Amino acid sequence: MKKKDLYREELEKIRVRDGMIRPEVVVEDARAKDHPMHSAFEWDNKKCGEYWRVHQARMLINTIMVEVMDVGMSAYEVVIPVEDKGRKGYYSVEQIMSDDELRKQVLRNALKLIKYWRGKYMQYKELEGIINEKKLQEVEDTVK
Repeated sequence: MKKKDLYREELEKIRVRDGMIRPEVVVEDARAKDHPMHSAFEWDNKKCGEYWRVHQARMLINTIMVEVMDVGMSAYEVVIPVEDKGRKGYYSVEQIMSDDELRKQVLRNALKLIKYWRGKYMQYKELEGIINEKKLQEVEDTVK
C-alpha cells in the first residue's frame, strides 16, 4: 500500500473516531513510533524549530502583503512565491509579469489550484459552471 493511501486510511480512522480531523490529534496519534503516520513527521525538535521559523516567515510575508493590499496596495506590489533557477522565493507581480518563465510558472500553478478547487467543490450545484472550461484549456495550452 502506498504511503498516501495508508495516511488517508489513518486520517479516516481519526475522522470516524472523533467526528472530525484536527491537526493536533493527528500529531498526537502519530507520536507513537509504531504508528503508520509516525514517519510523516520530523521528530527532531532542533530541525522542527528551524522548519517552523521558516514556515512562520512564509506566513508573515503572506499575511503582511494581504493586509497591505486590503488598504489599497496595487497588484504590482503583491509578492507571489515561485522558483527561479532552483531558488524558491517571493517575487513581485511586476517582476513575474516581465519574465516569461516566471509568468508561465505562476499560470501553471494557478491552473493546478483551479483544477483542485473544481474537484473539491464540484458536488455543489451552486458553483456549477463558475469555471470557463474552454478558457481554462486555452490558458493550459499556452503555458505547457
